[in-house]
Amino acid sequence: MDARDPVQAEAALKRGLILQPDSPLPYEHLADHYLDVDRAADALALLQQGLDRFPHDLDLQMMLAQVSAELGKADDAIRFYDDVRSQRPDLDLVEYKLAMLVASRDQDGAPSQRLLQALQRLQSDCLPILCCSIPWDGRTTARGLPLAPAPCSPPP
Repeated sequence: MDARDPVQAEAALKRGLILQPDSPLPYEHLADHYLDVDRAADALALLQQGLDRFPHDLDLQMMLAQVSAELGKADDAIRFYDDVRSQRPDLDLVEYKLAMLVASRDQDGAPSQRLLQALQRLQSDCLPILCCSIPWDGRTTARGLPLAPAPCSPPP
């Protein structure tokens, strides 16, 4: 198989769905392929099929949230990330992605209470590389807007 030929690659990855029926990995690999060839809608449909077979697979859920966000379906992505966070509240990356999606949904520039709560959770224990990309140090203006950038130190 020539890995540069998208048709052959897709056929090989689809065979993985048959050869590994008890694994969510072929769904992830084929969805990645679809994303690589600008077929996000196909990736979304495939990930939903994968979750029908493997409803508790966090990797499939994360990919579904990511693809939903890429397709402009922020409300769906938020719901999927919420599902992941309910199962794994220790995943700072999920909280970060949720905060960014919620921020994109807030009206007239005023952050929602939900965004402020997410930012507070992130400030308390997230990885510096994630926190540094969120310009907030926990203080807000009278309107509830973030007041100052978060203090960051460069990664080691």
